[in-house]
Amino acid sequence: MTGIGISLREILWLIVLVTIAPSCRKKDPVYLLEGQVKSYTNGQALSGVAVAAEQRTVGGNVFNGAFTQAASGNSASDGTYRLEWPRTQLAEVRLLATKASYIPATVVLDPEDFLPEETVYQNVRLRPEAFVEVTLTNTGDATAEDLMRFRFTQANFDCACCNGDWKELWGAEADTTFSCRIYGDIWLKYWAEVTAESGNLLIIDSLWCPSFSTTPLMIEY
Repeated sequence: MTGIGISLREILWLIVLVTIAPSCRKKDPVYLLEGQVKSYTNGQALSGVAVAAEQRTVGGNVFNGAFTQAASGNSASDGTYRLEWPRTQLAEVRLLATKASYIPATVVLDPEDFLPEETVYQNVRLRPEAFVEVTLTNTGDATAEDLMRFRFTQANFDCACCNGDWKELWGAEADTTFSCRIYGDIWLKYWAEVTAESGNLLIIDSLWCPSFSTTPLMIEY
C-alpha cells in the first residue's frame, strides 16, 4: 500500500502559511486628513476639539443626497488631529470643528486633493466666543413718536442680532434688553440714533468685548 507521507517540518510550514495568509491581504484604500487646531486670537493649540469630516458622494453619476459624516475624532493635547475613512467617489468634502465656548468652524475642502493613502493637511483656527448685552432705556416721558435706531456696524460674522441691520424701537418699546453671541477679543462698533420730542441724539462708539465674558452696553436717553 502506497501513500503520500508528510513530514513534521512540512506540517509546521503549512500552519505558518495559514496563519500569515490573512495579514497578506491588501488593505482597502482610505482617505487621510490631518492638521492642528489653534485659537484664532493667540495661536494656542486647542485640545479636545471635536473634528469631523463630512462628505457628499457620487453613485451612478448622481449626488447621493445631503452631507454625511465620514469620520470623527478629537484633537490631542498639542491640537493635532487625524481622520481616516474608506475611499469613495467624493463630490464634496468639508471639515467641521467644535469646542465649548468657541465659535464652530467649517472648512470647505477640495475633493480633488483626496487620493487614496495620501494625507491631506488642513489646519483650523477657532474664535473664542463672547457675549454683549445691550440695554436701551427711554428715561423720559416717552411718546409714541419717539424712535430709537440701533445697530452694530462691523459685525461681519454669523450673529442673529448683530448682522448690521437696524433695530428700531418706538415709544416705550425702547425699554428693552437683548444679548448677542459674538467673537471674543474684538472692538465692536455700534451706532445709535434717537429721534424724540425732547431732542435728537447720535452715538457712534465701540465696545471692547473680551473672550468668555458678557460685556454690558447701556444707552439711556
